[in-house]
Amino acid sequence: MSNEEIKINHAAVEAGIAAISGAVHYLESVTLNPSDTQTTITANAKAQQVYAKSQQVLQRMQSAMAQETHNIESLGVTFQQYDEQLKEIWNHKVATSK
Repeated sequence: MSNEEIKINHAAVEAGIAAISGAVHYLESVTLNPSDTQTTITANAKAQQVYAKSQQVLQRMQSAMAQETHNIESLGVTFQQYDEQLKEIWNHKVATSK
């Protein structure tokens, strides 16, 4: 075993986080135009229900992606902390074996 660090590509992690955060913007719900609610066609009421459900799904996806962004950030920090701990253990082991 050598005294090498686990190499975390922080730039790639940050780029991934930025990409996910940018994609979340496209998942924002949008209300219907008021004129869409004024028709008496039966299909329109059903279409409005489906649209409302689709907006709920978008909101859940947005929340899930925001949570995943947070998870990725936390994981990167955790790996860096573990790497530092392992490095200290290794350095201590090497120093005491001399």
